[in-house]
Amino acid sequence: MNILFEVLNELKYKAEIQFTFKLDDENEFKVSPFVSTCYPSQVFLVVNLDYGKLSLIRNSEFLPELATAFCKQTFHTGQMDKNTALIIKSFGSDEELKDTSEKIKIEDDPYYFKKYVFSCTEQMENKAIAYFKDRKNNDKDDFSYVTELQKYLLKLDMFEKYKSNPKNEEVYSYMAELTTKIPVLPLQVESAKHIKTVKNYFDEYLSGIGKSLNVKAIENLLSHEEVLSNLETENLLSVWNSCLEIEGK
Repeated sequence: MNILFEVLNELKYKAEIQFTFKLDDENEFKVSPFVSTCYPSQVFLVVNLDYGKLSLIRNSEFLPELATAFCKQTFHTGQMDKNTALIIKSFGSDEELKDTSEKIKIEDDPYYFKKYVFSCTEQMENKAIAYFKDRKNNDKDDFSYVTELQKYLLKLDMFEKYKSNPKNEEVYSYMAELTTKIPVLPLQVESAKHIKTVKNYFDEYLSGIGKSLNVKAIENLLSHEEVLSNLETENLLSVWNSCLEIEGK
């Protein structure tokens, strides 16, 4: 199972025939191209490269040779040149992944393709594969890699573990990393159908949702001159919370 390939396939990117290019006798690379079936000029090229060898991308003819080989493919069109992104899938050890300096330089480099370095450990990927296989067995015909990815990232308990220490939740780490490397991947927003403004929250409060009208707190809020002179959201909410605390004492 190749999760990255499966996700691209669900997003309507068709796999074309792999091609190769060489830097020298020791460095030959396979390239997996995926072309959008909806917008044929949009392409992802996927290349595997060990994390410890990422410096090859900037310090050799890696990108020029890849670009030359890409242009020679039968499916290539001129419209693709400005709409092709390169995903470098890179396995490394936990210790290697701590150093993101080369990764950042590659992704910030404006030349040739828009570049994304999808880095993880083999253990992270194996755990993610096991998770997807389990979900696929349970959901059967309703299974979707994209949906499962979205649902997993919305699990608050998993996020808290990941936030505390990414090593605590390696599947979440893998999925979060994958999500940031596929810019066409849709993100799911749970519950709210629209973004609430400060006015929405005050309207809800004043309409008595879950509590009665607190006139004294409102009077305290209006007595603060900074509220009238500075209507920035953070300032307004900070003063309102302090008014509620005073009334609660």
